[in-house]
Amino acid sequence: MLSMTKTNGKTNIASTIKDAQSKAAHNIMHLLVIKNKSSYKTALAVMEHLMLNAPDTEDNPYHDFMILLGRSIETYEKEHFPTRKASDVDVLRFLIEQNGLKQIDLAPVLGTASIVCEILSGKRKLNKRQIEALSKYFKVSPMVFFA
Repeated sequence: MLSMTKTNGKTNIASTIKDAQSKAAHNIMHLLVIKNKSSYKTALAVMEHLMLNAPDTEDNPYHDFMILLGRSIETYEKEHFPTRKASDVDVLRFLIEQNGLKQIDLAPVLGTASIVCEILSGKRKLNKRQIEALSKYFKVSPMVFFA
């Protein structure tokens, strides 16, 4: 409920509306400026609620707010949770794990079991032929092996 501002014994509606808008804007700005872990968690909770309950359309009254909130969350995450680029070996290890394979399973693809071991230990780099063979074997773009 809005509290009415009185000036000289009269209610000033314009001032009351301005105060309410100012408070609403402050609350929104508080969500968009993520300063710490607590405000980050709040922003995530608000975004999750909006994503689950608001339609994903441009006529959604929260659409622009969701875009801004998403950008604020992304900025905070990039600063506080940096990720390193995956190396070709990281990608290969991931593909092996996701496909339930063992190192020995890639021997026919890469040449020999010792070559697989050398690549995964970092003693040997993947060459063009091996990248092409791996991309066909795992049905992925060769680009995934380039950092």
